[in-house]
Amino acid sequence: AIVVANARNSEALANMAKAVSDGSGNQVTGIAGDIGDEQFRAELLERASSLHGRLDILVNNAGGSGPNQAVSTTADQFSQTLTWNVVPAFDLSARAFTIMQNSANASIINISSAAARLRQKNFSSYGSAKAALSHLTRQLAQEFAPRVRVNAIEPGAIMTEALEGFLQDEMKQKIVDSTPMARFGTPEDVAAAALYLASPASSWVTGKVVEVDGGVESPIW
Repeated sequence: AIVVANARNSEALANMAKAVSDGSGNQVTGIAGDIGDEQFRAELLERASSLHGRLDILVNNAGGSGPNQAVSTTADQFSQTLTWNVVPAFDLSARAFTIMQNSANASIINISSAAARLRQKNFSSYGSAKAALSHLTRQLAQEFAPRVRVNAIEPGAIMTEALEGFLQDEMKQKIVDSTPMARFGTPEDVAAAALYLASPASSWVTGKVVEVDGGVESPIW
């Protein structure tokens, strides 16, 4: 694939693009900007599609939020979490649908979270937002079929730099002990699922939410 990637940190984006290009030999273009801005979202899709004359795959990976206590969370804070995790994915998907009409295997992939289905204390904002994203996936799949497939991935505890800095050793061990596969997930685990959903191997798969969570069926926090 020829990749166009977005992030707010231009230096980190450039480093990532170079690492991926050097490792795969594929072309990677980084476009820095805030995906939360509606005008930038429109410009991003226009630039991405004009670079190569087509758009086949969209991965909506922006999002996130820390834990929250419902009684001390304001309505505005709750609304911001919902907006950040759902609105950019909705807007980009709707805009991309028109561009993708000439693609032979158009695929939209939303990165949701296991928090969307697990019942956990202190995750009312993030869990609700990701549940909305997972169900948005199912709704758009029905509307966009048969030209564009829409699926989602619900990762469990993925060991990223952000998560590692947040967890103490005791909590890390608790998560591992609560995970049937007895380890944290890696970004590569999620990428492998995204690769499948982006490829022709999943050409008869749409409206599905793939759980990449090491087998977790109960809260781990």
